[in-house]
Order: sequence, then C-alpha cells, then structure tokens
Amino acid sequence: MANCKPMNKSSALSRSLGPLAGLSWALFIVTSALVAGVWITGFGEGMLEENSFKRAVPNPELRSSLVLFSRAIDPAWIVLGAVAIYLGTARSEGLAMARRWAVVIMVTGFGLSALSVRFQWPLGPVYFPENLGWTIGPIPFGIPLLWLVIIAGAREAALLILPRAGHATIALTTGLLTLLTVANLDPVAWKYRAWWLWYPKPFEGPNHAPWQSYLTWLLASVTLAWIMRSNRVLPQGGKRPWSPVIVWTVLNFTALLTHIALRVR
Repeated sequence: MANCKPMNKSSALSRSLGPLAGLSWALFIVTSALVAGVWITGFGEGMLEENSFKRAVPNPELRSSLVLFSRAIDPAWIVLGAVAIYLGTARSEGLAMARRWAVVIMVTGFGLSALSVRFQWPLGPVYFPENLGWTIGPIPFGIPLLWLVIIAGAREAALLILPRAGHATIALTTGLLTLLTVANLDPVAWKYRAWWLWYPKPFEGPNHAPWQSYLTWLLASVTLAWIMRSNRVLPQGGKRPWSPVIVWTVLNFTALLTHIALRVR
C-alpha cells in the first residue's frame, strides 16, 4: 500500500468535473424515467397500427416521430449512463486511470462482440441491429458503452457491498454481479428491444441465450476487474462516488420492472 495515493475529495479535478457530472447525471435520471415508461408500456412501432394511438395523436408525422424517439432513447440512455460512470470513476481514481479502464473495457466488449458476429464465438451466434446506435463495423457504438456500464458499475457495487474485501474477492464479486445483470437484461434486450439477436439466420437455436455468452461475460468481467487495480485509497471517513452504482442499479431495476410488466400484460 506504500505506493497508493490518498484521494482528495476537494481536489481541483473533482471541482472541475462537478458541473459536467451534475448535468450528465440530471439528463440520465430524466432519460431513465422515459426509458422505463417506454419499456414498461411496450410503446413502439406496433403502436402505429393501434386505433387508440391514432385517436390520441391524430398527426401521422407526430406519431412516427414519437415511435422513432422510443427507439432512439435506448442508445442515448446507455451513453448518458456510461458518461456518468466515467465521470464518477474519474473523480475517485483520476482521469488517466478512468480513461485507461474505460478503453480496456470498451475495446474488450467491442472485440468479443465482433468476433462473435464473424465466428459465432465466444459469445455465440449473434447479430447486432442498429437499435443501440450506429454501427462501427458490425457493432453498434452502444455495445462497448454497455459493457462499460455493466462491468464498471458492478465493480463499484462490489466495492460498496464488500468495502474491506481484497482485490481477488472484489474481482470475483464483480464477475458474479455482472453475470446477474446479463441474465436479467438479456431477455429484454434480445426479445423485446432487439439490441442484439441470438441465432440469426441461418442459425436455429433454443429460446435462451447461448451458455457460452454467460461464461464469456463472467470470465471477461473477472479478468477486467482484476486489471482495474486502483492506485488510490480513500482517506479516513471518505466515500466512493455513488453514481456508478446508481447507474448499474437503475439498469437492473428497469429490466426487472419490464420483466414484471411483460408477465402482467
């Protein structure tokens, strides 16, 4: 611990990032409410044929714009969540460390996803539509950001749950929390929001994600959390930023509410 640097809560970095973090955080909260409304109510392209929607919104251009908005809000939500997590990490670990961790996670997520599109491995046979943003090659830009949200958020949740745990325990806990998040999110993201499509033609498959997808997420998140070794320690009585944990929790809670709403409908 001799090389560890204490965190200064009133540092110039924290003060400079404060306004930006506050703005991005406010936008994330507003967007989260809108996403929850869209997901829970099932608002989407199917509404264009609903007579009740036509009566409520007589203008066809406005109806189409609302449906387009319901699709565009997903990538905007993930971007804002990733920004909130990045800024929270920067305030606790410093810009250089936050940048390094974000790049490593996003490059890993992009690479594993691209390999899976090309070779059906290691995640399994998958195709990514543009529902999570414009594509960079075969991968929407929102996919690497989603990896950042899930893994960095899970790591901060692990640190909150086990504040005195060692580095190996935190890495393993991050992997387990990541696995729970993916299991919670995948059915909604696949079958309901079409962020990705498992078993695209000409592949046929079961009604669940490939088992290797969960194994890949587990191994990747444990490895990445192990790499994310902090060089700072909290001062006496100091606290880590809550924003990454809240973003991760909101993602899980929104998916869970959608599961409940789909069962009720």
